Amino acid sequence: MQRSHQRPPGRPRVSSEDTPTSDAILQVAANLFMEVGYEAGTIAAVAKQCGVTKATIYYYFPTKADLFTAAVLQLMDTIRRRTERILEQEAPLLDRLRGITTVRLKVQQQHLDFGLIMREAEPTLSAQQLAAMRKAEDEFISTLARAFSEAAASGEIRPVNSVLAAHAFVALLSVSGVRNRNGGIQFPDTDRIVGDLIDLYWHGLTVSEAESEQVFLKRPIH
Repeated sequence: MQRSHQRPPGRPRVSSEDTPTSDAILQVAANLFMEVGYEAGTIAAVAKQCGVTKATIYYYFPTKADLFTAAVLQLMDTIRRRTERILEQEAPLLDRLRGITTVRLKVQQQHLDFGLIMREAEPTLSAQQLAAMRKAEDEFISTLARAFSEAAASGEIRPVNSVLAAHAFVALLSVSGVRNRNGGIQFPDTDRIVGDLIDLYWHGLTVSEAESEQVFLKRPIH
């Protein structure tokens, strides 16, 4: 009698010519969670968008928390690698930061606030899952911190706490996702907000000598 070679329930066939099924699921899941949030992002919705069954999703990711964690970790790794590529460019640090800001803002303005999504998800996540996300965030901060350290060593910027500088930069980027009372993006003009954020981060609130002179010249004479 011939043995039956049936696949385990839910296990999909994967073509070597296509994106691995697990990776395709994670890409769809990441986009869905970022667009509708953790609560509204269901396994059924992910399965429908992927064109697979819920059993297929559960074959790779036993719980929604597992799927969410894996999707977020993949997304964070993608962001970190894109940031590394920008930072490796032969350009002044200011220009590289502007490039990172442009990419991040265009993505953030299409999605919900990540902090809000995490607050929804956190009660269902294990300590190990939360630790994995913190580790991924630390790796991203370390990537930025190295760039600040190198710029300070070369004299491009003044000596700074590079980790603090990286955290401050990331915190400032989150401002772009602020919503107004109607739920719309508070700062929809991406090009302008990139310039404003970078100028605020790079120059702070200090008025330069040239700007101070312009202000003085514009004062009314009594």
